[in-house]
Amino acid sequence: EDTTDGDSYRFYGQLYTALHQDEKAIKKFVRGFELKREIGHEIGLAGTANELGQIYLKKKDFKSATYYANYGLATAEKIRALLEKRNAVGILSDIYSQTGNFKEAYYYSQLYKSLNDSLASEQDRKKLTLDLIQSELDNQKQQSLLLSQENQIKQQQLHGETLLKNFFIAGAIVFLLVALIIF
Repeated sequence: EDTTDGDSYRFYGQLYTALHQDEKAIKKFVRGFELKREIGHEIGLAGTANELGQIYLKKKDFKSATYYANYGLATAEKIRALLEKRNAVGILSDIYSQTGNFKEAYYYSQLYKSLNDSLASEQDRKKLTLDLIQSELDNQKQQSLLLSQENQIKQQQLHGETLLKNFFIAGAIVFLLVALIIF
């Protein structure tokens, strides 16, 4: 039993959908939808409405499918959720295509393509940004590694110089002692 925001109901709805147990899926989705509406979880509400629209479309209950797809679309538009808007528009395109309303099907199909292109370019921008960040992190790692290696080399040089200096001091002391003993 979900006591938070309805996500587990949505999860079980998706699970039952995958298992082709549509009636159980609908019950879970509806409960998740109600919870999300109660708490004002808009993005989850849009997603769950789309899930319900899709499952009702599959069952050929076009009235319910249209209601939930439009609900998902309106909610997604309100919060500017591009992915959920695209999903709702795709469902509406399928509904109108299957009911023979080809003018609306064409309109939503074109809108779907446009939103899909927008999502693709947004995903490309996000990927490019992530690639740039990763590149910068790699450069910083490389610089850190180089600095660490330079530090090790400097420490080895300093150690070598210290040994050489100590050797010369020891040699000078030995030379002075030998000179004192001889003279």
